[in-house]
Amino acid sequence: MGNNDVYKTLYIDKNGNEIVYNHSKFVKAVDNLNNFVDSRIKSVNTKITKEEAFRKLKKLYEKLDIASSPAAEVASCRQGCGHCCKLLVLTSKLEKEYIDEYLSSHYSEEEINKFKEKIKKHKELLSKIIVYRDGSFNKDIKNEYLSCKIPCAFLDENENCSIYEVRPFICRKYLVFDSPEVCSALTKDTTQYYSTFQTTVKDAIIKLNQLTYGTDYEYKHLQSWFI
Repeated sequence: MGNNDVYKTLYIDKNGNEIVYNHSKFVKAVDNLNNFVDSRIKSVNTKITKEEAFRKLKKLYEKLDIASSPAAEVASCRQGCGHCCKLLVLTSKLEKEYIDEYLSSHYSEEEINKFKEKIKKHKELLSKIIVYRDGSFNKDIKNEYLSCKIPCAFLDENENCSIYEVRPFICRKYLVFDSPEVCSALTKDTTQYYSTFQTTVKDAIIKLNQLTYGTDYEYKHLQSWFI
């Protein structure tokens, strides 16, 4: 590989091939992420403005994307593959309002209304979705939603995300190693990437919500926020 970096096996595919990643690059990125969370989020104990929370969330996303990049480079996920955009997307209040700000600065009122009209078509089903405090969805409603294969309203005609820059944490961490054919069957289990730094980011987002709204914050499915 032509350098002094250490490479390790990420996983072994069904054909017995070892999929490797740059471990040295990964360790540096995770250290950077953890230092940011410790110094800029965990250490904060007083209420912050929504604008400050947005700045911290943006920086957290950037560091998450860098830490995820070694896995993203070998995952089967690619631009234009929108199977995961038909899943339920757990989104915190802060993340939703961050998306609101992006929409208002990047899209016209007419374009935003088009997004909302797509969502309103499924208002009845979206209204039934229950998110428990642990972040899980009601199983029966989840299965009903998946069976309908409802595309995210922010997915365009080319299967590209219209809010990719500000997509929620759950979308950023979702990296799979299966073929798109496996992902197309939404009820099948996929081989997903996981690392403990993702839990660190999830906890940091919870803390940012608490610093911004106190205990009065919610989690919903992304599209449920807009009905």
